[in-house]
Amino acid sequence: MKMISPLPTVLQVALLICWGCSTSFATTYTTLTDGAWLDSTNVWSTDGKTACSCTPGEFFDGDSITINHTITFSANFVLDGATLMTVNAGAGLSATIQGQNAYDLTSNKATINVNGTLSVGKYESNVESEMTISGGGVVATTERVIIDGVLNIDNGVINMSDGNFTVGAGGTVKFTNGSKIGLDDGNLSNSGDITICPSCCLITKGSWKNFASGTINGSGSIVSTDGNITNEGFWDVNIAWCSAG
Repeated sequence: MKMISPLPTVLQVALLICWGCSTSFATTYTTLTDGAWLDSTNVWSTDGKTACSCTPGEFFDGDSITINHTITFSANFVLDGATLMTVNAGAGLSATIQGQNAYDLTSNKATINVNGTLSVGKYESNVESEMTISGGGVVATTERVIIDGVLNIDNGVINMSDGNFTVGAGGTVKFTNGSKIGLDDGNLSNSGDITICPSCCLITKGSWKNFASGTINGSGSIVSTDGNITNEGFWDVNIAWCSAG
């Protein structure tokens, strides 16, 4: 008599499906010394103690990166997924120069904490991304900043030598504890939500524009030294403002 094999259970099917699946595990990278991001000799460690003779690479998805030293990078970086990058106090991550522009940093659903210094060309925060600048941390850019995610500035500073600061319709920016932003030569536009603390100040040589979907809350100050300030959305009456136009 021909035997009929029993139908596989749900667990067996799941095991068979996963048998050929590749599994990727997040890696924790920590700096051991000053150096270049792509230096695979002695800059990085995966156990926090010994050099791994490896680098985090240029594209990340779920890794944890802790910077305790002065690190330079010479590529455009994209942080994907659940990637966590922390620049600790006293440390710095800076882009080297390619022609006239520094390299760019793009965050796709990643989390970035800056307590030290982060210097890049362009910074772009996409939906579900979050950056926190705190404890005297400084972010310096040479091009533009685009926020479609979350930006928290808690006793921190953003210095922009060129380019525009743009908050998209889904973007949220919150300034607390005397935080500041300075745009040397650019405009600031808001279609999302900006909250400014009483001791916080946002200064640009260009113009300000709050679009119809934009909200500006709080009681800090907004200054345009050489441009205009235009409001089409919600502007808290407690926000002090001054413009040249």
